[in-house]
Amino acid sequence: MRRDHWIALVVGALILQGVLTPAYLAYRLPPYSEARRQGKAFAATVGKLEEVRRNLGEQRSIGYLCEGRIDPARPDQMLARYYFAQSWLAPTLVGPELDRELSLAYFVNSANLTRSLDTLRLRIIHSVAPNLALVTGRER
Repeated sequence: MRRDHWIALVVGALILQGVLTPAYLAYRLPPYSEARRQGKAFAATVGKLEEVRRNLGEQRSIGYLCEGRIDPARPDQMLARYYFAQSWLAPTLVGPELDRELSLAYFVNSANLTRSLDTLRLRIIHSVAPNLALVTGRER
């Protein structure tokens, strides 16, 4: 091949890459409206956890309650919510035990929260949302 053919081939490949890359990204990335919705949901969760942090007072550690058992070997949405709460409420330690004075109850479904509180004989100290509350098992 002649040199000008190679140049045309390289230029054509660069043009094709310039057209295909944005098309591929548009295909792979969520639509703007979906990304915006996820951003609003994240901001709402952060706001709720900020409210929890303000209501912790001098607590150095709190327990954590959710739909199931927290298992680091099985990454899922429950584990992600647990780690998110741990990082956002730092320096307060959040542990999966319920033997602390306060515990954070963080559920996907508010009906599950109510059922768990009744079963475990816990009461709400501060409700942040229908599915998120600070709870205790101690008497008033």
